Amino acid sequence: MITKANKTPELPENFEINSEPSVKLEMNKTASGISYKVVGEKSGDYNCYRFSEPITYYFDTPIGKKFNSYSISYSTEAYLKGEITYLYDGAKYAEEFFLEPGQKMSFTSFFDNALKGETADSISSVKFTLLSTNSTSLCLEDIAVSARKLPTSDVAYISDERYKLGVKLTWGGGVSYLEDIADGDDTITNLLNNHDTGRLVQQSYYGTFDC
Repeated sequence: MITKANKTPELPENFEINSEPSVKLEMNKTASGISYKVVGEKSGDYNCYRFSEPITYYFDTPIGKKFNSYSISYSTEAYLKGEITYLYDGAKYAEEFFLEPGQKMSFTSFFDNALKGETADSISSVKFTLLSTNSTSLCLEDIAVSARKLPTSDVAYISDERYKLGVKLTWGGGVSYLEDIADGDDTITNLLNNHDTGRLVQQSYYGTFDC
């Protein structure tokens, strides 16, 4: 049994509780100083906005050159679908991502064509849509980009003295290769059918959001 103690904790001498946010944000600026305007909010200020319909952050100066990965620092109370827009091969390109609720969260993703060795430029906007509630607040602390080193093949392998296992990165990390390297038969290699995405060994998720 767990009981609740009505006792004030004893703190070390000269210890102070600081309730201020970890990053001081300016109005309509990210922590790294990127200015933006917000469209679709019902209320809010200092990078924390409440909304029920989709909300979009438009950046005054497009973010980043020659990147393959982006990161978003945020706080929110609900599950969100995001849509990030940037330049790819000289044209505007939009892709979706999803955020879970939490405080001081960080989301990082490669952009859609990164595993092909491509890079992107100039993030111009990020749009957020509610998935599980009628309204929520969102605090967008920062957005950043980077150029990360990537594998030269879209299949990543691990092996030991008995088995060799491969996952196909461009197909969501599904298991696409399994070889018994200790069977002594060089004519039998991959034991899995990897003709298309539906034949791989992979995870499946079922259920609904907790509304």
